[in-house]
Amino acid sequence: MKTIMMDFKNITRYRSSIMGLAIVWIFFYHTGIDLPILHEIFALGWMGVDIFFFVSGFGLSASLTKNPSIKEFFGRRFFRIIPTWWIILTLAALYGTVVVLKDFPNSPTDYFYWYTGLGWWTGNCSYEWYIPTLIVFYLLAPVLNKCKSKTLWSLMLFSMIGAIVLCYYHIFYHVYMSYSRIPDFIFGFICYKMYKSNRSFKPSEWIPMALLGIILIGIGIIVKVKCQEIYLGLTIFRVAIPLIIVPLLEVISRIIKLFRPVELISGWLGSISLEIYLLHINHEFAVSVQTPIIDNVHQYLQKMTWFAIIVAGAYLIHLTMKSPLFSKKK
Repeated sequence: MKTIMMDFKNITRYRSSIMGLAIVWIFFYHTGIDLPILHEIFALGWMGVDIFFFVSGFGLSASLTKNPSIKEFFGRRFFRIIPTWWIILTLAALYGTVVVLKDFPNSPTDYFYWYTGLGWWTGNCSYEWYIPTLIVFYLLAPVLNKCKSKTLWSLMLFSMIGAIVLCYYHIFYHVYMSYSRIPDFIFGFICYKMYKSNRSFKPSEWIPMALLGIILIGIGIIVKVKCQEIYLGLTIFRVAIPLIIVPLLEVISRIIKLFRPVELISGWLGSISLEIYLLHINHEFAVSVQTPIIDNVHQYLQKMTWFAIIVAGAYLIHLTMKSPLFSKKK
């Protein structure tokens, strides 16, 4: 039975590669792939975001356990994401001003919502939702890390039920993508505590969890397709992800382990996954920038060309952030 124990070792070892594959999954979910099998695979690419939130929870718990200093924790985390986020926001805002994009900042108030991320929560000017959500999760992380495992399990269950109830009654409906990811984040803390205690998920634990997750996913699909309740169906689907994410990542990590080139390439993409995400995520910006590609590149190469451009831009920004101008002094 050892072969189906979920012990997190492969997940921790191949963390960067998992993130790299997740960002590719997310990218081609947004752009679409019109090929059999691949189309179905990338249609579920939004699950890559769930992987990121789970990995974030796992990593934040590890960081806080090794160094419980709240000041240093927030310094490290915010220095990692905020400068990169603001640089990309600035580049996008400048571009949006020149070509006059509709949902881009046009006033000091807009810029305030833009750079603070509050635009996502208030429904005002916003570039994307992931970083504003992650910032809130960062603020919750020290509290979650102090919770005992039993409390975390209770919080995860409460957040799963709460997300469905909120979406059903259209409460905070415009931010359902954020609150439906809370279970992923909390589960990351649960799994790190298990990993730290040398505990694994036994078959008698993870198999029933996975079966329940699959049932919930099926219900979510029925609600979305048959009942035409798209957001509610997606929310039910999303809150089920923590129940299947450990075996899913175990399978992915074992595949990565078998193919060294996949490990190297995906690991590199994982190191610049934040930049890749932020450069392509805004739909209005992406559509506008892609226009010359659509007009001048063969249709079968358009998405790969766009991906190559995004990766190149992400790498340049990553190098810029590592330069002496932005590097944090030790």
